[in-house]
Amino acid sequence: MLNSLNVAQTGLSAARIAVENTMNNVSNMNTEGYKKRVVETSEMNISDDRLWGRGVSVDDTIRITSQYLYDNIIKQNSKENYQSELSFMLENVESIFQETDEAGLSFDLDRYFQTIESLRANPNNEVYKNELKISGQLIVDDLNRLYEGIEDQEKVFQQALETNIDDVNRMLNDIGKINKKINEQGFASNDLLDKRDLLEKQLSDYVDVSVDRGTDLYELKIGGEIIISNATVGELSLGQEYTAQIDRYVTETGSKSNILKDTDTFDEEDVITFELDNTTSVSVEYGETMVFDLDGDGVDETVKVDKDNYVRALIEKINSNADMATKVKAYNGNYGIDEKGNKFTVDSQDMFLLIEAKVTGTDGKFDSRVTFTEEAYSINEATYSVSPSINSNEVTIQSKFADDGLSVTHAVDLGAASAGETFDIDLSDNYGTSGTVTLTNGVTYNATTNQLTVPSGVESFTITVDSVEQATGTLPYGTGTAESSLALFGKTQEYTLSLTGTSNTITSVLSVVNDGKDVTQDYEISTSTTNTNNIVSAIPSVNEITGDSQASGTLQVESIKSLAAVDGSSITHTVDLKASGSTEQVMKISFTDDTGDYFDQAPVFSPNNITYDIETGQITIPAGTKSFSFTTPTNELADVNTDHTYSFSITDNAAASGSQAVTMTSTLLINNKEGVTSRYIYKEADRSLASSNAITINTRDEALNITNGKLKAIVENLVTDSGNNIFDEYKKSLDDFAKTFVDMTSSYIKNDDGTYINGEIATDNNIEIADDIDLFSGSSVRTMQFNKVAVGRLEQKDYDYLATHQWKEDISFLGFGQDSNNDMVANDKDTASLSQFLQGIRTNISRDKESSDFILETQTAVVESLKNSYDLKTKVDNDEEMINLMKFQAAYSANAKMITTVDQMLQTLLGLKS
Repeated sequence: MLNSLNVAQTGLSAARIAVENTMNNVSNMNTEGYKKRVVETSEMNISDDRLWGRGVSVDDTIRITSQYLYDNIIKQNSKENYQSELSFMLENVESIFQETDEAGLSFDLDRYFQTIESLRANPNNEVYKNELKISGQLIVDDLNRLYEGIEDQEKVFQQALETNIDDVNRMLNDIGKINKKINEQGFASNDLLDKRDLLEKQLSDYVDVSVDRGTDLYELKIGGEIIISNATVGELSLGQEYTAQIDRYVTETGSKSNILKDTDTFDEEDVITFELDNTTSVSVEYGETMVFDLDGDGVDETVKVDKDNYVRALIEKINSNADMATKVKAYNGNYGIDEKGNKFTVDSQDMFLLIEAKVTGTDGKFDSRVTFTEEAYSINEATYSVSPSINSNEVTIQSKFADDGLSVTHAVDLGAASAGETFDIDLSDNYGTSGTVTLTNGVTYNATTNQLTVPSGVESFTITVDSVEQATGTLPYGTGTAESSLALFGKTQEYTLSLTGTSNTITSVLSVVNDGKDVTQDYEISTSTTNTNNIVSAIPSVNEITGDSQASGTLQVESIKSLAAVDGSSITHTVDLKASGSTEQVMKISFTDDTGDYFDQAPVFSPNNITYDIETGQITIPAGTKSFSFTTPTNELADVNTDHTYSFSITDNAAASGSQAVTMTSTLLINNKEGVTSRYIYKEADRSLASSNAITINTRDEALNITNGKLKAIVENLVTDSGNNIFDEYKKSLDDFAKTFVDMTSSYIKNDDGTYINGEIATDNNIEIADDIDLFSGSSVRTMQFNKVAVGRLEQKDYDYLATHQWKEDISFLGFGQDSNNDMVANDKDTASLSQFLQGIRTNISRDKESSDFILETQTAVVESLKNSYDLKTKVDNDEEMINLMKFQAAYSANAKMITTVDQMLQTLLGLKS
């Protein structure tokens, strides 16, 4: 009977516990993270087979869960939050680019072009000019507003990243505390497990999480790395590394500078320019004298810029420029770092130009390029070396010619100091219009006798012939222009200088073609009467000695070196004598060209104490002179694309004993052109380093490879080289627009058919002279400026050109201008108009937003499906719990009646006993 009472009592207790559990389920039906509990019961063990039962045992109250579904929910939840954060970013950026019909960049760009059209019709209207100043500045302001809006969003998410990391660390520590409590109490209570599950799910909002739950081991991993092991917790930290931009102007192999090619000749009037952000530039010119520490030994020295030191000279200019020095620093090749952290380079020779930003990260981003502007020269060296030579000395003449209309310079080296001698010279050209002859080092020239008198002690001198630009006569191109000069474009011309001494004559002949191009040529040395180089030739004409031997004390020419460039510039001849005389000497020089009227007959000599008689062709060389040079201007009379030749001859001063005077001749073939050739040199991209902001999420000083969650979305849009940075993508598009717009409004060339060569980059790489506008400057949004002063300089032709931009639909935005000779530009498949490009930016943002939203909707559906399945299994169902409550109440009532029945039975038995 007592056993029956115990059976009923265990049933009553089990029913009570079940009722309480049901009430707890109902009470926590809306508690976040709560999972339905179920009371587990079992029959109590029977120790005696004679007994029919001992009642019910309450074994445990367990949570209803599905570890498989739960782990998948965590995984998919991280993906959903990644897309949600990305969609939020895009939504914010999209709002920045929203425009109305009366406001925005597109509206202001249209307003700008309307103003240009108004000025085309009324170019002198001050109202329209003021409107252009306003609309031009608005374009700059609009671009900066958009750019700043994106940067503001970057700052917002940078702050959010720091806050989110703090939240993640708080959750990690809370999980660690729960694990510690579980370890301390020796079992995992349902409420602690629910709290830990909830923290894991919340953690998956930020990062990708995986959890291993063993009997005695709990491990939580983020990005594949263990962060929590039981109660041991590692925290996350924000890692930031900013890399400075480095531009290397080096060959693909990294072995040497790429500024000058192997085929380039860096010589007279050639210029190398470094430009920063299209706002500031510095240049070095061949032959320029600078004072700086060339070889890094701490001692300044006087340096003449040439092909062996132009890199170090350019570096000195860059680092000495106040504006550039605040942004970048230039180095001679890759630098090392000493034990104190100081950077150093080995400066014993030119390496290559390296430009490094002084500000690390994208805040220090800059744009750079180098321009090589080449003046074309023909340099001919005629050397007479047979014996006997002019006055027993080997005289050289170097004739230098630059451009049509400029002077020709001849440098004469007598080979030895003059004793004061007279030479016969012959200055002639094929157009016959050379001008005044100027000599150096005291050498004098008698134009009647064509004799030069060289003062005693002079070893070398120069002869410069001024140009006489004429615009007269019956010409194919009419009169009054450069083309109407006598040396027409397209015609070959020759200019000759001959110098005659007592024993020989040397002649320097320049052959020039006027083709409108600058091409630098190397000089050749020739002692034969023929030369296969059709651009550069040095043909000494030698008259053999006959009769008696040469008298002592007279000068002989050793060589002539003739230097020339393009039609219209000067020709320089350098004459070297075998020895300088102890007394004043006279030689004769002559100049010829293939038309007879191209060159000026009045050369300029160096040293200037050499005199020249234009009538006789004689130069007087002061005693002690061993070499001299002279420059002959030219008359810009040659036809474009035509070579012409120029010759200079020098005859030594024949001795009274009857020795034959010898003449040496230097001949130059000259290429005629109107302008200069410029070539842009860009950094070697594969060996340069872009500025970058590297942001990582670290634990224990090691970066985590986070693949999903909010933190992943934020980090990859703050890291510049992630490949998924939407902020950088849209800022780059704005920079590309600004750079292209500035370039196109800087300069242009109008072709004969009415079309245009657009922009500074394209026109700089063209031989024709460009019209400069410079309405805007800069190479990015942040460096872009509107030059209001330029508005006052604009003419009708400028407005006509600027107006074409609104209809031009093949604009390249790659950053290489509109230069069709550039392979990148020529193969650009994404050309567009200015308005189309801006519309494309907005379209891309909207497309990215729609794509992100679609992925987000799909991912949300996946998570919801998993959650629904999981909730059906684990979430409290009110109807189900009400049924359970009635069921357990009924069980409770039944067990209570059983106890009452047993109690009555006991009372009956006790009553019988009494």
